[in-house]
Amino acid sequence: MVDKINQMSLKAFVRVQNGIYFAKEKIKSERGDTNFISIIIILGIVVVLAALFIGFKDQIVGKVQDMIKGFTNGWKDNVTFDPNATLPKNGG
Repeated sequence: MVDKINQMSLKAFVRVQNGIYFAKEKIKSERGDTNFISIIIILGIVVVLAALFIGFKDQIVGKVQDMIKGFTNGWKDNVTFDPNATLPKNGG
């Protein structure tokens, strides 16, 4: 009776181990599929963004140039040069 219980428990243990092994292998094999799908989605987004940039290229470049001109004009207005200015000394 004890031998039969030992055999049954050993068979159950082997089945569980085999199930775990095959489940891990299944997960590993499906990771490639998931990565492939995510790459396709990212490529689609990149293509759409590239098409938008090509279509609105002049407007985008114009806005960026206006922003840069605004920054540099602000600097020119706020910068003054005093040829008689001296650097502060250490300690105050």
